[in-house]
Amino acid sequence: MNGFYKIFLIFLYEYINNFKNFEGRANRTQYWYSMLAIFLIQIAFSILGLILGALSAIPVLGLIFTLVIYILGIVQFAYSIFLIVPGIAINVRRLHDLNRSGLWYLWYALAMVLIGFVFIIVMVYAIASYYSNYVQANSVVLILICLFLGLVLAAITVAYLVFMCFKGTVGANKFGDEAVVQYYDYQKALDKIKSLFKKKQEN
Repeated sequence: MNGFYKIFLIFLYEYINNFKNFEGRANRTQYWYSMLAIFLIQIAFSILGLILGALSAIPVLGLIFTLVIYILGIVQFAYSIFLIVPGIAINVRRLHDLNRSGLWYLWYALAMVLIGFVFIIVMVYAIASYYSNYVQANSVVLILICLFLGLVLAAITVAYLVFMCFKGTVGANKFGDEAVVQYYDYQKALDKIKSLFKKKQEN
């Protein structure tokens, strides 16, 4: 099987077949191939957006391409929403593979949200104080705090991603047997869609 093709079949299996599966384990191949597929799809969305943006400048067809850009934005937003639940699930299963509770992901997410929230508040206050009557030294201190918080966020993210690169438990652990890479059966999915169309035609 072609390696590039395999990336997307693993991603589809993990994000469709295991859409809300928080049990069991996910090994490094399942996790990182899924992340790579998501990254490649986001790049495709960006490139398509740039191309459509350039085409929207054409005098006659510009309006059509602008409409397509809006539709692409809606599709990308829906795709991003779709990724949330299976994205959490695969992170939990990857932690299980490392013999760690899925609560680790909760602590990581909470830390990122809380520090990120404080970062935004301090940054907004720093910008406001810079353009107001406050002493500019205050805004310098606040910007330094923002830089520190940004470094903390980066450090936590890097540490988490490095941890997800570790090899999982060899053999069974308290979360189940070793994970086995599985591929999305697109032929089965196509057959199911065909059967649904046939039923509608018969009715």
